[in-house]
Order: sequence, then C-alpha cells, then structure tokens
Amino acid sequence: DFNPATLADKNFYVMVHFYEPFQFTHQGASWSPSTCNLAGLRYPVRIADKSAAEEATRARISNLGLAGLAYDKAWTQAAGQIKNYFASPYTRATIDHRFDIVARWADSMDISRSRVLVGEFGVMDEGGSLGTSPEALAARDAWLHDVSSIASSRGFGWAVWGYHGEFGIVSDNSARILDPGINTALL
Repeated sequence: DFNPATLADKNFYVMVHFYEPFQFTHQGASWSPSTCNLAGLRYPVRIADKSAAEEATRARISNLGLAGLAYDKAWTQAAGQIKNYFASPYTRATIDHRFDIVARWADSMDISRSRVLVGEFGVMDEGGSLGTSPEALAARDAWLHDVSSIASSRGFGWAVWGYHGEFGIVSDNSARILDPGINTALL
C-alpha cells in the first residue's frame, strides 16, 4: 500500500490514468486483443444502441478480411465484449462514482486533491473504429467532457492523451487544427 507519510519529499503528485469503459475508449485498437474487433460503441451506454454496435462490429470483422473460423472466433470474442459493455450501462454517474473513489482515497491519505492529476485519458479515434459520424464524434466529445469536468469538480488536474495520433485531439492533416467538438468538450 502507498503511504505518503513515509515519503521524504512531500512535493509529489499522484497520477491517475482513466480509460473506462475500455471497450469504448479502445475500440478497434490493433494492439488490444479484447477490443481490436469492436466498432460502433457509443457513450453514454444506451441499451438501444446494442444492435448498431453489433452490426458495426460484424462489418469491421468482415472488412479486416476475416472469414470462416477466423471470423467466427473474432465475432464470438467481440460479442462477449459487447455483451459486457451493455450489461451495466456506463454513464456520467459511473465516472462520477469512480472519481469519488479517487477523491476519498486522496482525502484518507491527506493528499491535497490539487496534487492528483488525471494525467492520461482519451478516446481512440485515428486508426480505431469509433467512426467519424456525428453520433460517433458526439459520443467521444461527451466522454471527454464528462471525464475532464468531473476531474475538475474534484479539484484534480487533468491532461488529455494526446495531441496527435490515435488518441489525438487535433485533425489528422498538416494544419493540426484542434477539433472544434473536442475544444468545446474540454473547455
């Protein structure tokens, strides 16, 4: 267990990474066996969106060129992740609860909440399978807004991951323009 009282230097920060729900933030991530085939998941989780996510995931698996047993295996694994995703709808209240746990821990350790940094959070976009539809971008923006505003409401600092690339907050072109939806969501 971490006990800040045992530290010689009292000038420290506690960094928290936050990517919940992982199926949403990492859908289509090639390096993640549990989410590499997922597509079309939205935040906040609404049961009514399940069939659209299943359809988008089936299309992603087909677009990857998987067929026969490889398709069946990929779909079975993805279907289990989709089932888990929709089993317990994940909303702003869920994030609120998760950050309450961090706040209570900081308080119990006598760590100023200003020394807690949500130093990494984001939604995979470029190279993932979130999609670029208005609904997909609205889901990303809603999640980013909820995480940053809830962190701020607890007195935590935050830093979104990252500037450009798979979790980037700028457009994927040479101008590197801050995405307007993300700008509104974060600020």
